[in-house]
Amino acid sequence: MKLFENFEKPFKNISEFIHKLDREAFRKYLILFLGTTTLLAGGMIYYINKKSRSLIDEIKNIQKAAFDTNQIIKKYQNIQFQKKTTKNLLDKEQGFEIKSFLESFYKEHRLKPESNWIALATPLPDNNQLEEVTLQASFKKQTTEKLVKILQSLEEKEIVHIKNLKITREAAKTISFDLTVATFKYKQTITE
Repeated sequence: MKLFENFEKPFKNISEFIHKLDREAFRKYLILFLGTTTLLAGGMIYYINKKSRSLIDEIKNIQKAAFDTNQIIKKYQNIQFQKKTTKNLLDKEQGFEIKSFLESFYKEHRLKPESNWIALATPLPDNNQLEEVTLQASFKKQTTEKLVKILQSLEEKEIVHIKNLKITREAAKTISFDLTVATFKYKQTITE
């Protein structure tokens, strides 16, 4: 009970102070009290609102960062899968030469390229083991059906991919097309 007596004493003092005030002083103190309470409440609401918006923005930024990180991880996993697949293909097809493959491919499909073609090796950025070998050939007076068969046959050969295809329409239901195919190979190391 003594605890409540100590707690009760300040309220008793405030109550006595209020009873001693005249009407005009009471009104001034009441307005001051209500104004101060309103300002404090408004300030607290403003602070809580600002802090909650800040926290919501941080949560959104964290969610975006998590999404971006997840996308990077997926890309990394995809690249690792492609590297492994490419390595397996290169190990399986050791000694593969794109030029000789295409010469036999064109004979098999009864095609004759328009010009001499040369295989070009291009280093891959950020890769010190592999390079891309491309070869372009032009074909005139072909049908769309023939082109589709060629593309399907090339698609079956996993180590070769179609890098570029440019089709031009000619007269009498024929087309001409420039076909660039590519493959990867291990870089040649020079030993002395």
